[in-house]
Amino acid sequence: MEQYISVFIPHVFESLFIEIVSSSKSSIVGVIYRPNTAPKSDVDVFSSTLQKIMDIINNEHKHAVIMWDMTAALLKFGSRPKTDAYL
Repeated sequence: MEQYISVFIPHVFESLFIEIVSSSKSSIVGVIYRPNTAPKSDVDVFSSTLQKIMDIINNEHKHAVIMWDMTAALLKFGSRPKTDAYL
């Protein structure tokens, strides 16, 4: 990976990424965790950090597998702008 994309922001964003390289291609595998530590958790910081990571992976044109455990009220879609932006 050209840039380091594993990120730890206390109470907001935790991630770990590795790159698996073979003779034919390379893949990025990552896991992301979004703690629900209100009021410290910051959805805006989480979303912007996630977007930066996705941009890095996209710019490198590599296959990626990303798994996550994110505490987000997805059923609030349509009534909360931050949930809408996240989706």
